[in-house]
Amino acid sequence: MSGGLLLGVTLGLAACGPIYETRYSFTPPPTPEGRVCLLQCDQIRLQCLQFEDMQKENCEQQNRWERERYERCKNAGRKDCRYPSTYCSTNYDRCEEQYRICFQTCGGRVDATTVCVANCEQIPPPPVVVQPQGGYPPPPPPPPPAP
Repeated sequence: MSGGLLLGVTLGLAACGPIYETRYSFTPPPTPEGRVCLLQCDQIRLQCLQFEDMQKENCEQQNRWERERYERCKNAGRKDCRYPSTYCSTNYDRCEEQYRICFQTCGGRVDATTVCVANCEQIPPPPVVVQPQGGYPPPPPPPPPAP
């Protein structure tokens, strides 16, 4: 890799800001009924994930057919051949969001925490809070007198 390219890549990466990710913790419902309800959530989530996988597989198969059609067209010497490839992906986030909603509906608790996962050194430090002498914050003001 040339020095100029390396410098460009390095500067490009340095320009990227912090990247955050939301992580979830789950507290199950306290009741037996709530825990049985979670079994349905698990089943719905599994079906959603399988559906996403199937959609992606169908898209990829469609792309293979389109490519074969394009190759046949080119091999026939035609100039009007088109190759409309589609990007195929899954949307597992939709399934996970549905699962969290179901989990809460069953009486469980879902807590979200945002954490920095890349370029974290670029996060500005928190502001410094200066405490009054003695190290304790001043007491709150007294309540107003009752009328």
